[in-house]
Amino acid sequence: MSKAYFFGDSFIFGYGCRPGDKFYESSNEPDKRTMPQIVSSYLGAEFVDKTGYGYSNEAITYSIIELMSSFEKGDYVLMFGTHSTKNIFMGDDKEHVYYNWPDQLKFIIDPVKADEVREPWFEFKDKFYSYWQNIYKGIESELKLRGVKAYYYTSGNNWYKDYDMREEDKIKNEGHWNFKGHKKAANWVIGKIKKENELL
Repeated sequence: MSKAYFFGDSFIFGYGCRPGDKFYESSNEPDKRTMPQIVSSYLGAEFVDKTGYGYSNEAITYSIIELMSSFEKGDYVLMFGTHSTKNIFMGDDKEHVYYNWPDQLKFIIDPVKADEVREPWFEFKDKFYSYWQNIYKGIESELKLRGVKAYYYTSGNNWYKDYDMREEDKIKNEGHWNFKGHKKAANWVIGKIKKENELL
C-alpha cells in the first residue's frame, strides 16, 4: 500500500479538529475527518502525518528533507507552504503553543526580540514567498524524478483566498478550518491531483 505524506502548518495539521480538541469534542458533524485524512482515503493510501501546529517553511522543508530517503516510488508527498514571514524564532512566552516542534527547529528568545526579528520579514514577504516557492518546486521536481507523486500547494500568503474559505468554513472566533472547511480544502487538493493526472 502506498503512503500519503502530508507536510504543512496548523491548517493542514487540523488545529481544533483533532480528537481531544474542544471544537472536535463539541461538534455534531457526522464526518470528523481533516483534509489530509479525506485526501488519503480518496487516494487509497496510508496517511502519514508530518504536519505541525505553527510550523514555518523552514520547519516544513526540514521535515520533508529529513524523510527524503524514505519516500518510495508510488508514494504521495503533499507539501503545503505556509505564510512566507513565519520563521523559527519564537518568544519564550509562546513556547507552549509549538508543542510538536523538534528542538532543533525551535529558537526560543525573549518575546520582544522575537518581534524585532520578525518585523523586517514583513517588508520582504513577497521575496520570501518567491524564495520558498522555488525551494518547494525544486523538491517537487526531484521527487517526481524518483517516481514519487509529489504535489506542492502554495498558500499564496493567504489560505482563505486560495481555498475560497469563508467565515462559515472556519471555527467560530478562532480562524482555523472547521470540518466543512476541511472538506472544501480536500476538494481543492483532489481537484489539483485529478487535473495533473489528466495532463499525464
